[in-house]
Parts: sequence; structure tokens; C-alpha cells
Amino acid sequence: MKWLLVLVFIVANSSAGLFVKAASLPPRQLPALHNPWPLITNVYLLLGVAAYGIAFLFYAAALAHFPITVAFPLGAAGSFILTVAASIFLFQEPFGWVNSMGIFLIILGIFLATYR
Repeated sequence: MKWLLVLVFIVANSSAGLFVKAASLPPRQLPALHNPWPLITNVYLLLGVAAYGIAFLFYAAALAHFPITVAFPLGAAGSFILTVAASIFLFQEPFGWVNSMGIFLIILGIFLATYR
């Protein structure tokens, strides 16, 4: 059960970032101080905000079961890796061998940082 909390945090956090990216693509507009209307009408932006809220709640719940030195690195790295993978398919963002090495080093670093 406690691992499910971290998994939902990762998926919600990654989804939030992807929704905000989708919200910023044309023809959508992001809200501005002089024109807040896009905040109400941009569905992707609202979904992103909701997903960040869900991510926060599940992260807070995960902290009741994990040390912060484990929950945060797992959540941050998992969110990053999932976001990179999804952005390749959803937004056709580039991905090369340097990116692969970076992800490998992140996974290695998380393993080393959380090893007991």
C-alpha cells in the first residue's frame, strides 16, 4: 500500500507537468494579469493544477510511511523519467544517448542515495 502512494504521486506529478505543457501549446493561451480569462477556459491548465493537487496529497501521505530522504528522491526521479518518456511520445521531444546516460545516472544516484 505504501508503495502505491509513491506511485500515484509519481503519475500525478508527471501528468500535471504534461497537462501544463499541453496548456501552453497554440492556440491555447496562458493566463496573464491583464487577462485572466484563459485560466478558466484552458482545460489542460485546470487539469494540470488538479493533478498537482493530487500529487501533493499523495506525497504528503507517502511521507507518513517513508523517510523524506527516500520519498522525495523516488518521487522526483520517477516523475522526471515518466515525464521524459511521455514527452517523447506526446510532444515528439528529442531523446538521444546523452539523455539516456542522464537517466541512468539519476537511477544510479537514487539507488546510492536511498541505499541502507
